[in-house]
Amino acid sequence: MIKDKQQIEILNLLLDSTIEGIVVFDEQRKAIRSNKNFARLFGYNDKEIIGKNAFDFIAPESHEMVKKKIIISDQEPYEALMRKKDGSKFWAILRGKESIISGKQVRISAIIDISSIKEKEEKILYLANHDSLTGTYNRRFFQEILTQRIEVLQQMGHYGAILFIDLDDFKEINDTLGHDTGDTVLIEMTRRLKECAGKSDIVARIGGDEFVVLLNLDTSGINEAAYKAEIIAEKNLERIKLSLHLEDRDLRINASIGIAIIDRNATVSDLMKFADIAMYQAKRTGKNRIVFFDKELQKDLEERIRTIINLRKAIKTNAFKLLFQKQIQLGSGTHNTVGLEALIRWVDNGKIISPGFFIPLAEESGLIIEIGDFVLQKVCQILRNWKKNNTKKSWRISVNISIIQFEERLFVEKIKKLIETHKIDPQKLRLEITENLLMHSIEENFIKIRQLKELGITLSIDDFGTGFSSLMYLKKLPVDELKIDRSFVSDIDSNESDRIIVETIASLGRKFGLEVIAEGVENEKQLQVIRQLGITHVQGYLFSKPVEINVIGN
Repeated sequence: MIKDKQQIEILNLLLDSTIEGIVVFDEQRKAIRSNKNFARLFGYNDKEIIGKNAFDFIAPESHEMVKKKIIISDQEPYEALMRKKDGSKFWAILRGKESIISGKQVRISAIIDISSIKEKEEKILYLANHDSLTGTYNRRFFQEILTQRIEVLQQMGHYGAILFIDLDDFKEINDTLGHDTGDTVLIEMTRRLKECAGKSDIVARIGGDEFVVLLNLDTSGINEAAYKAEIIAEKNLERIKLSLHLEDRDLRINASIGIAIIDRNATVSDLMKFADIAMYQAKRTGKNRIVFFDKELQKDLEERIRTIINLRKAIKTNAFKLLFQKQIQLGSGTHNTVGLEALIRWVDNGKIISPGFFIPLAEESGLIIEIGDFVLQKVCQILRNWKKNNTKKSWRISVNISIIQFEERLFVEKIKKLIETHKIDPQKLRLEITENLLMHSIEENFIKIRQLKELGITLSIDDFGTGFSSLMYLKKLPVDELKIDRSFVSDIDSNESDRIIVETIASLGRKFGLEVIAEGVENEKQLQVIRQLGITHVQGYLFSKPVEINVIGN
């Protein structure tokens, strides 16, 4: 009897010493035991918990999901919204396990409060998707919404439209009245555009004085769609032109508007380009007017087709070369090179063409597979040669992997064969994948990622903060590094939003035990802020420009 009592006391001590909230439910899902942390999390005392149904602690929004987890006896951790005694809610990670105690079936649940982490996740997502000045959507998120809207319109057989709006002579306002006044004008213009927008229309600021409005025209006739779009554009133009009283002066703002109709063959890049072309045509023909995209303005589109044709020829003639940029580990005195990033360039008639121009076209045309194979082959050859170099044999090389490339059916087998053929240390090959890849074919891509890790490959999430990645993905995925996009680093010494984003990413990286590297570090001011935020790995022109492999010394 005394021994049983001691065992119970030890069990109670163990339960109350864990950081998780622990609760035990009987076969009827009634609580029969809990620890102190569980009571603290939910605001109950020990006696109030006993007898309560498991779903008394789950917020209604998560009921169905939790039921499914219980039915299939899923023991993997998952996120759910919980409900406290006072009705307030918080996010938690749950783990549940069915067990037998004294011949009776019970379910033991462990709960960790992740409210603070979820708040950071929401904050970083908001900052990454919204314009910091006006609070409306930014270019990146607008394009994501546009992608989804195109699919819906095509399924319904309806037309939509994009209004591309640029304020006329806005630079003069900034130059003569100052940027504070300019910011006030932009905020007011955003408000006016939102007033003109319908319930399902989307307004975004995509540049300094550039706005776009996505219109849902609710019609299957092209002529009616054009008519509706023009009426709405005229309404926006008139609303923008209304006098704006600021302090002791009245301002009158004009705008040029380009319209592109979203038809059945529309793509995001084409629509943005067509609307932009139409807007510049409005400016060229006198400003303060509306212009529809004209099919005769398709010079850019024709140029794109020519580029894809030339790209095919470039693959056949091996007209590509690799440049490499150092990745640096910061020290108190000297800095150490820990690796390189491989950067591809296209040499066309002696002219170097930026990947920012040809990679999207390569992805669209499927040519990215052959280009990616070329890069991986060259990088593995270099890693093989480095095995005899006392300094470089410890370096890694990072390679950007396109979504299309990654989702190729035999991608993992291709990597495995390269490792075996060149007899390289797989840990020296780091593959950079984007956040958006995590939202494509989720289960299949997760399996591939785990297979790559089993090979010994290290993985980096490139441009982190510019897409969408759940914290649960970070928790589950065996990645090694978060790479902070250069767009957040370029103004980090002067833009508070960028600093907050970078600080949050660095904090997340530390919490998940990941390396964090900041790319695009070009001056000492940026480096100083990066250091202050505790980031120890950097990459950028301050340390090394992209150069050919034979130029890089030890």
